Amino acid sequence: MAEPAPTVRLTSWRTIALSALVGAVVGWGVFFALDRLSLALPIPPLAGAGAIAVIAAVVGWQARQTRRAIHRRHERVQPNLAVALLALGKTAVIAGAALAGTYAAIVLYSLPHLDAESPRARVVGAGVSLLACVGLAVAGRMLERACEIPNPPPEDQSATPGEDPGEPRTRG
Repeated sequence: MAEPAPTVRLTSWRTIALSALVGAVVGWGVFFALDRLSLALPIPPLAGAGAIAVIAAVVGWQARQTRRAIHRRHERVQPNLAVALLALGKTAVIAGAALAGTYAAIVLYSLPHLDAESPRARVVGAGVSLLACVGLAVAGRMLERACEIPNPPPEDQSATPGEDPGEPRTRG
């Protein structure tokens, strides 16, 4: 019996860009509203960037372990685990992009006022957080790619007629 065609794909670049754009619009809107209401604009803490970087490192480590298991050792992964890993990868990509957009908006909003100490601290905190968020998105993409099922060796292709051997399949 032929294996069904995969229904799960890598997160599209369009979705990633839309997530970043929505994050940027929300971030800019919140800072604009706080500024117009003469409320104190928050300074993103470096501890937040550190937490995001730790999460990115964990997702990246999981991507490496998953790639080794599936692509190098050719191990079968339990279906529930495969779905959870793919969901983690997709979540990391989308959340990383949205948060990166938010922090980019904070940086851009604060750039014209670098002569003051508070906006300078805001640019530094948001800039470091922006880098950590990009790292999270990249780690999530790596995990998504690690979850792809490798193409079968040439001798196994006869067992699955109609399947395009050039198209990687995604587990999940």
